[in-house]
Amino acid sequence: MLNTRTVAMCLACCVFTVCCQLNGHPTDDKSQWILSSGLNLVDLSYDFAEDTAVWPTSNKFQITNKVEGPNVNGIWVSSESFCSPEHGGTHMDAPVHFINGRWTVDQIPISRLVAPAVVVDIRHKVEHDNEAQLTTEDLTAWEKSNGHIPENSVVLMNSGWGKYWFNQSAYFGNAENDVTNLHYPGIHPEAAKWLVANRSVVGVGVDTPSLDYGATKDWLTHRVLSEANVYGLENVANLDRLPQSGTTLYVLPMKIRGGTGAPCRILAHINVSLLETNSSNTLSYAFLLQAILFMFSFFL
Repeated sequence: MLNTRTVAMCLACCVFTVCCQLNGHPTDDKSQWILSSGLNLVDLSYDFAEDTAVWPTSNKFQITNKVEGPNVNGIWVSSESFCSPEHGGTHMDAPVHFINGRWTVDQIPISRLVAPAVVVDIRHKVEHDNEAQLTTEDLTAWEKSNGHIPENSVVLMNSGWGKYWFNQSAYFGNAENDVTNLHYPGIHPEAAKWLVANRSVVGVGVDTPSLDYGATKDWLTHRVLSEANVYGLENVANLDRLPQSGTTLYVLPMKIRGGTGAPCRILAHINVSLLETNSSNTLSYAFLLQAILFMFSFFL
């Protein structure tokens, strides 16, 4: 039989766990969060390594010419070279990728690389359809809940597809690297047209291999966005760690002269007022926990 002390402690642990979940901060992977010295950052990039997912027809990321050890003077030196496709891992698609004459990576104004982020969650659709697309209706529904999409922002699609990142067959939707038989979510061309025509966005991003969904044959989403000099971000990580709004994005592509794309480090800075709200919620949950413990103290 469990005594009342054990019951009280179990209940307290349960309440504490719920508090952590409601507070919205991860309790396991601290490496993705910097919550000190006034910084509230989330890393939205995957590591680059020889097992990094790249487009099926591209070469893999490779490390070459590795040198490691003491030099002739006994001083430790570690150095290596790397070879990478432009469009592999977490990366940027420059507008020239699909429209001749549009911006290359190095031509994109730096003012467009620091921007408000909008996160549109379509995970509920992807649960039933692995080729679900973000639609105009998803965007207008987001605005009903969050207000107008900010000027000069980056719209990010959170499909939950990142859970397959470490399983390349699942991530691309087939095990044969067959580019004619790919299956994953994307952004519908009509949604891209709506953003270009009605909202002043500088970029869009997805947690999948491509802005267009896997079965596309015309790459129309890419083409619509590229025509308007809107850049794309693909294979974006950790979108489930961001709020729907209130985040500033720092997009840091390798500055490749004439590049059609580039490996990219992406950082998200969460508005401190959102964290203060969460902290306030935590205090409320802590008060609830104390009240429950006080009530059970009468039975201990």
